[in-house]
Amino acid sequence: MTTLRMQHKVWLAIARDEDMKDLAQGGLDETVRKVQTDIFDRSGGNTFDVADGANEDLSLGDITSVKGIWLQTTAEIQIKINGSTTPLRLRKPNTAATAVAKFFLEADITAINVINDTGAAITGDYVIWGLST
Repeated sequence: MTTLRMQHKVWLAIARDEDMKDLAQGGLDETVRKVQTDIFDRSGGNTFDVADGANEDLSLGDITSVKGIWLQTTAEIQIKINGSTTPLRLRKPNTAATAVAKFFLEADITAINVINDTGAAITGDYVIWGLST
C-alpha cells in the first residue's frame, strides 16, 4: 500500500489592530500550526452543484475510512455530517463577491450532505482523505 503525505496548516489570529500586532487570541508559531502525516492512502473530491431547495450526498469514492474534509463554496450553505439531524450553517466572512464559506474537519466521516436553501443554484469544491481499508 502506497501512503500519501498530507500536510495542512491551521492558523487563527484575532487582533485588536489592523496590523495584527496586538493579538487577542492565536498567533501560534509555524511548528505548532503545521500538521504532517503519512498514514493515509486515498484522497478524492470534486466539484459539486446543487439546485436551490435541493440537497446532495457528496461522493466518498473508494475511500472506505474517510478521516477528513476540506470544503469551500461561494454560498452560505448547510451541511450535515454522518447523518446528523442538525445541519451546520457555513458562513462567508464578508459580502465580497470573492468571499467563500470554508469548512475543514479532521474526524471519522461516513456521510456528507450539502443542503442548498440559498435561493439560487450553488457550486463548490471539496477534498477528502483517508484509508482504503
